[in-house]
Amino acid sequence: MISPTYTAIDLTAGVTYQFKIESRNSYGYSTYSNSISLLCAFIPDPPTTVTTVNSVDLVTISWSSPTTNGSPITAYKIYIRQSDQTTYYQESVECDGASTIVISSRTCNISLSTLKASPFSLVKGDSVYVKIKSVNVYGDSATYSEIGNGAVIQNVPDAPISLTNDASISNAY
Repeated sequence: MISPTYTAIDLTAGVTYQFKIESRNSYGYSTYSNSISLLCAFIPDPPTTVTTVNSVDLVTISWSSPTTNGSPITAYKIYIRQSDQTTYYQESVECDGASTIVISSRTCNISLSTLKASPFSLVKGDSVYVKIKSVNVYGDSATYSEIGNGAVIQNVPDAPISLTNDASISNAY
């Protein structure tokens, strides 16, 4: 008996192919089956470059566009290293990797106050380390991006309060 499988070769990633089959016996060929559409694609690669940069009271996370392997990126999973210097936690609130804006810009901002709070618990002087996975309809990239950093936790001063005008030193024109 012949195996009821077929392996297509030399296909191009990102192209949708149509397949239909017919059967044959000693009396002849059948009519064709209904066609099936298959997109030639598989899980994406991770981004190759990730950076973190301080921007006043935010850390901006940016990354390179990964190889999609035939299917568009549907999300990014952004992991930030915690204060134990080992564990990474997926940030999905301020850096929502499923947001169309984040997907298209490949950048997001996270507040220093979030990074200083649990689960990250980073303190002044800690570097902000990030790694990212790419996602498409076929799943998550098999590996993480290289770990990126650059931003450092800093203390941003509060805004001044109780401002007053001292008329004795003010110049009136």
